[in-house]
Amino acid sequence: MNTETASDGPALAANLTLRGSLLGIWRKLSLGARLSAVVVMIYILMALFGTAVAPYSATNFDMTQVLQPPSFAHPFGTDGFGRDVFSRVLVGARTILVFGSVATLFGVSMGCAIGLVAGYFGGLLDEVMMRFVDVLLALPGLVLALLIMTSLGPSDVNLIVSIAVVFMPKSARVARSTVLPLRKLGFVDAARMRGNGWVAIVFRELLPNVGDELVVEFCLRFAYALLLISSLGFIGFGVQPPTPDWGLMISESRNVVSIAPWIIVFPALAIGIVVVAVNALAGGLMTKGGRRTARYL
Repeated sequence: MNTETASDGPALAANLTLRGSLLGIWRKLSLGARLSAVVVMIYILMALFGTAVAPYSATNFDMTQVLQPPSFAHPFGTDGFGRDVFSRVLVGARTILVFGSVATLFGVSMGCAIGLVAGYFGGLLDEVMMRFVDVLLALPGLVLALLIMTSLGPSDVNLIVSIAVVFMPKSARVARSTVLPLRKLGFVDAARMRGNGWVAIVFRELLPNVGDELVVEFCLRFAYALLLISSLGFIGFGVQPPTPDWGLMISESRNVVSIAPWIIVFPALAIGIVVVAVNALAGGLMTKGGRRTARYL
C-alpha cells in the first residue's frame, strides 16, 4: 500500500501541475480567446468522431440524390454525385486537422532546432544557416509548396513535407531572435562551467525558455497550414479523391455553384471558422499575462 502510494506521488504531482498550468492559462485568456478555444475543441471532436457520427457515407455515390438542396434528410444538401455534404464536411475535418497539425509540428520543430543552434553559436555558422533560411523565405509559401509537390508528386506524405518546409524558415527566425538575448545570460555560463555540451545547453537550458513563443508560433502556423492545405486541395495537389477534403470539395463544385451554392458555402465556412478561431486563440495566447509579441503569417 505504501509502495504504491509513493510511486504514484510524482505522477500525481505532475498531473496536478499540468492541470494548474492549463487552468492558469485559461483564466488569463480573454472571452474571445476562450470562445475560440471552444470552437477549436469542437473541430477536434469532429476530427476524432466525425466518421462515426456522419449520417451517410462520405464517399459512396447515390445518383438518385444528386444536387439536393439542404433539407431535414441532408442538412447541407448533396453534391453532384449524390454524396451528403454534411457527412463530407464532418469527415473532412480529420484530413485537414491531422495533416495540418502534423505538418506544422514538423515544420516548427525543424525551424526551432535550426534557429536555436544558429542563435547559440552565432558567427559564421549563424550567417550560413540564416542565408539558407532567407532563400526559402524569398519564395511565397504556396509557390514553394507547389514546387515541392510538383517535384515529389501528390501524396499525403509529400503534402506534409511541403508544408513543413514552408514553415521551417519562419519558425527558425522566431527561435533565433528569441534565443539571441538568452545565450549570454548567467544560466548558460553556469551550464558551460558544469561541463555541459552544446546539445544539452541548447535543448535543456535554452529551449524551455522559449516555450511560450513556440506555442504561439505553432498556433499561427497551424492556422496558415489549414489555408495552405485547402489551397493545394483546390488546385489538385492536396488530398486526393475520394478522400473528403474541404478545398477539393470547393474545387469539384465550382462548375455548379450557380445552381447548387450550398456545395461550396458549407466547406468554405468550415475553413473560415476554424482559421479565424485558431488565429484568435493565438492572439489570446500572445496577450496572456499582459504581454504581447508580434507575429506574422
